[in-house]
Amino acid sequence: MNTKDAKCVYCVGIGGAGMSALSGLLASRGVSVSGSDREKGKNTKLLEERGVFVFEGHSKEHINPNTDLVIYSDAIPENNVERVWAKENNVPQKSYFNALGDISKEYKTIAIAGTHGKTTATAMLARMLKNIDPTVIVGSIMRDSGTNVVIGEGECLLVEACEYNDHFLHLSPKVLAITNIELDHTDYFKDIDQLVSSYIQLVQKLPKDGLLIMNTSGEYEQKLIEHASCKVVNYTDVEIPELLVPGAFNIENGKLAMAVATNLLGESDAYAEGLSSFPGTWRRFEFKGKTHNGTLVYDDYAHHPTAIEKTVIAIKKHFPSKRVVVAFHPHLYSRTHDFMDGFAKALALADTTYVAPIFAAREEFDGVTTNDLLASKINEKGGDAETISEKENLVQILEDCDENTIFFTMGAGDIYTWVPEYISTNFGE
Repeated sequence: MNTKDAKCVYCVGIGGAGMSALSGLLASRGVSVSGSDREKGKNTKLLEERGVFVFEGHSKEHINPNTDLVIYSDAIPENNVERVWAKENNVPQKSYFNALGDISKEYKTIAIAGTHGKTTATAMLARMLKNIDPTVIVGSIMRDSGTNVVIGEGECLLVEACEYNDHFLHLSPKVLAITNIELDHTDYFKDIDQLVSSYIQLVQKLPKDGLLIMNTSGEYEQKLIEHASCKVVNYTDVEIPELLVPGAFNIENGKLAMAVATNLLGESDAYAEGLSSFPGTWRRFEFKGKTHNGTLVYDDYAHHPTAIEKTVIAIKKHFPSKRVVVAFHPHLYSRTHDFMDGFAKALALADTTYVAPIFAAREEFDGVTTNDLLASKINEKGGDAETISEKENLVQILEDCDENTIFFTMGAGDIYTWVPEYISTNFGE
């Protein structure tokens, strides 16, 4: 079944960034949408405001018997009770990116790919391209719109394209922008060559009148050029205005966004205006509030050594006189194991690091990789690290910090929920 033909859809793992956005898009089209996740959160609250019914926990009793399509996230295994129900009742199932691929064919798709920065670059473009009213799906909540999906009336779909499991190969891009290429998702890609091969396949999907935008001098990006039949643009020399969001990495994201806008639609002052006032997204250098002791608390999704290193450098540049404390939540045993030295080197840049237990997500414990091991490696690299085991540890650490400290929760797990509610509701510096 093509996703566009579905009338009643059930989404398993509906609270995920992409799944919640797709669910919101389908609901806006008049599709009856419901779904479940292990717990509710910010994304599911937005869906419920759109009239989507969200169940906490998984049960076949939740599923509308009229369901004609089940969409599932990659975190949901085949033996999930709701997916088993679909199989037993001969209801078609599609992965999130398979379903998104169906939607992509209906639009002129602008896909933003890359290891780092694709969420921010996509959100920047969403703000810059309002004059063509695109439909937007982004992997975080945009601060200016308060949502991760924008339903547009234009012909373009602006979408974040994830490389994990070759998901982005389901898309049909007319424009492809690549922020950078670096090995991640080592539970799928065995090495950088396999990753580059996947990018080559994506580039080959671009039509002759399409557009490929990337750092053409990048070691791996150079390998893509010979496979492109369309125009190729180097974004690194593009001029952009001063940004509100800090960090050299955000300057790179801004350059890529500007290159997409100007090469797709021509020059316009509106792009600079939209970019210069871009306020950022949820969990990207996000200010959470201030403790009663004056400690400024931030949160960031950084979960790869390069992203962590760049974020810590940006923190120190933005707050040169402050002590930087990071509470890091490693994501996946495989990633933590494979990039152990990189994580240790990056986190040693902080003045103090607290390492939470590894967020397993879809993996089983490998018998070796622990937060204790990572903390010891950080100390070997000259850092100051120790482990924490639960929210109460983090709360006590925060209570002991003062006005000379910048405190960052960091990682792709749920450590941002460990921050006391009185801080997370105290917005504004």
